[in-house]
Amino acid sequence: MEEVWKDIEGYEGIYQVSNLGRVRSLDRTIIGGAYNSPMFKKGTILKPQPKGYIGYVGLSLSKDGKRENVYIHRLVAKAFIPNPDNLPEVNHKDENKKNNRADNLEWVTTQENINYGTRTQRHRASLEPKMKPVVMKATDGTILRKFDCIRDAARQTGIRREGIKKCCEHADMFYTAGGFVWEYKHNENVPVRAVPERRKAVIQMQEDGVEIATYTSATDAALATGANASTIKHCCQGRNKHAGGYRWKYK
Repeated sequence: MEEVWKDIEGYEGIYQVSNLGRVRSLDRTIIGGAYNSPMFKKGTILKPQPKGYIGYVGLSLSKDGKRENVYIHRLVAKAFIPNPDNLPEVNHKDENKKNNRADNLEWVTTQENINYGTRTQRHRASLEPKMKPVVMKATDGTILRKFDCIRDAARQTGIRREGIKKCCEHADMFYTAGGFVWEYKHNENVPVRAVPERRKAVIQMQEDGVEIATYTSATDAALATGANASTIKHCCQGRNKHAGGYRWKYK
């Protein structure tokens, strides 16, 4: 394919982009130096910068003392590919984000870009190693439910992800979350860890005194409800009336 160059919109006479995905600056005269005198600046092919562009390649353009970070594939598409329907996104036909030749690009809708080719499958596959199944147990070790990952467990139970994760990782002082024991699936047969006696169980109550849930400690209650652990303790000690919108007492 013969390389064709066109001015970049908004940077006419300063930068050009080609149908092969290259960007160059043009020979020009600028004002600069110690005396703000005219200076000749020779044009050159610019080096793409993959860092900070989420897998795509881009670079920085400068005009009137201001710099702008741009994606090369969008520069190529705007210069060489008609977009009569004013579609918002540019898709790489071969799914290689570094191949920015005009014949490899096309304007698409956001949904078309998301669903194109094997992108969805590859994204799901990239997440699978991070998605560890988890098991929810009663404090006596009885398995109650199983979830595909911590995120699903938190979404379905309303218990905070942070607390579930810390329990699964056996973090110090985290024995339960939301009043339940949590383990990664490969540890589901591990005996329930004994809670140190120094930890006092707390009861979460409605304003009328109706009990809602019991937690092995104020820390666990804080992780499950979002209330402050110190304030929960103060409620249990009679120093505060509420914490996180609830009444509290030691079991």
